Amino acid sequence: FLAAALAAVPALAKLRLVKPIHLAFSYDEEVGCRGVPHMIARLPELCAKPLGVIVGEPSGMRAVRGHKGKAAARVTIKGRSGHSSRPDLGLNAIHAMSEVLSVAVNEAERLTHGPFNSAFEPAYSSLQGGVIAGGQSVNIIPDSCTLDLEARAIPGVDPASLLAPVKARAEALATDGFLVEWTPMSAYPALSLPQDAALASLLNALTGEVPLAGVSYGTEAGLYQAAGFDSIICGPGDIGRAHKPDEYILASELTACQRMIEALGARCAA
Repeated sequence: FLAAALAAVPALAKLRLVKPIHLAFSYDEEVGCRGVPHMIARLPELCAKPLGVIVGEPSGMRAVRGHKGKAAARVTIKGRSGHSSRPDLGLNAIHAMSEVLSVAVNEAERLTHGPFNSAFEPAYSSLQGGVIAGGQSVNIIPDSCTLDLEARAIPGVDPASLLAPVKARAEALATDGFLVEWTPMSAYPALSLPQDAALASLLNALTGEVPLAGVSYGTEAGLYQAAGFDSIICGPGDIGRAHKPDEYILASELTACQRMIEALGARCAA
């Protein structure tokens, strides 16, 4: 998307724009949209309030009005090491973490029963443990274990609240002598742009397709909307190719994106 936007700049520069088009470059989107909040905080001193924000995540060049929110956190449990023949003298951090993981699994199953939003697949919020690590050897009582979790929430649900039962169970282990740390890793809100929003109508005109109601992956668009800017997703590529070996993009998709941005310029010109 950034390459296509830069490729469109020469054409945009030749136009007499009565409404400016700003290019916004963020960083660390992939690890939880960590970079863009710094830019959003400085936007008032950089430019007038944008009429809309187009976030160029891969959408097959069909605009998308909504996405789920996300919260991720790391649980670290520290126990007491020792020889595995004397479990009575140690505190097994992996065993303790199994109780935390059990709550996470139960919560994940509970979420499958709703609430629902048919704009998304799956239509409900979700929770999963993504990474777990601990222990040194089978004959040593593990004194440390970590678990990385994430929750993805449909609009109207606070993703951090979905992790709350897991956090509560983890912190309760302190009564058994464990040291417990809960470290938030990332968070961003859901996106929900109304169907009749002017930005949705604009992207309909630019792409020739009615915007989709929602996708399950997350983007920076929710953060822009939370800051008061109408936001929408539209970019080249297919999310089905993402996070896999041999990701690729078609030349035709790049061309379509460049043309869309140039068409936006034409609408903003005198």
